[in-house]
Amino acid sequence: MEKTSVANLESFYQNHGIVNFIYPKSLQALVSLDSIDKTTVPQNTVFDENGLEILHFNEKLCANHTLTFLKEYQKSMPLKLGKLSINEYLKHFKASDSSINFAAIQNQKKIRIFVNSASYANKYGVNQEAFEIYNRFKDQYTVIVVNFDKLKEWEATETK
Repeated sequence: MEKTSVANLESFYQNHGIVNFIYPKSLQALVSLDSIDKTTVPQNTVFDENGLEILHFNEKLCANHTLTFLKEYQKSMPLKLGKLSINEYLKHFKASDSSINFAAIQNQKKIRIFVNSASYANKYGVNQEAFEIYNRFKDQYTVIVVNFDKLKEWEATETK
């Protein structure tokens, strides 16, 4: 997989109507996220109002189908929660611009959805769900686009 730059990613997302996104702050952060299975595209990480990861909302489904979840979500729904907190998750990331405030996101008392994407994944069509969730639910919930391309900016910190 080729490395890209944050500037290229900004252009890529702007072409899809997305003005900002987050990305791993280093190769080590990417590896750490991968070790807890949070880098798969398409996959999403969803946190409840208290900042705990929602593993799934429907015991009949083996995974958290985010689109279905968002369409059906009600505060009274029983949710299966994991141990990962939003604070632990967000410590691995940087924002593409200052309009994304991590502290504000962490302190919100509503559902937060992190939709995984990558520019290389576009040729496989797997960004479509992430972009649909972003466009359809960004006004109702906090939806953050997460990029998992390898970045040229990491080269200075990578061990050779």
